[in-house]
Amino acid sequence: MPVEASADHDSVYLRMSRDEALVLFDWVHRHEDADVDLSQVVSHPAERETLWAISAALEKLLVEPFRNDYGDVVKRARDRISSAE
Repeated sequence: MPVEASADHDSVYLRMSRDEALVLFDWVHRHEDADVDLSQVVSHPAERETLWAISAALEKLLVEPFRNDYGDVVKRARDRISSAE
């Protein structure tokens, strides 16, 4: 399922598959937790805050990050997305 988007005057709405949401959450979460220079990933504090807000919103929706086999779940989601291209 490709990401769908719509907008009104003040907001933008994204609709994505659960696999896409999980892969996005994992990527953002890894960069939140990594002991790396965040300037390699973001160039402005607003970018970091926006990514954290996305991560927090996804964390409220996804149960997969709390599973014992989370790494395998993410790998399978990545594989499904990659094979759909």
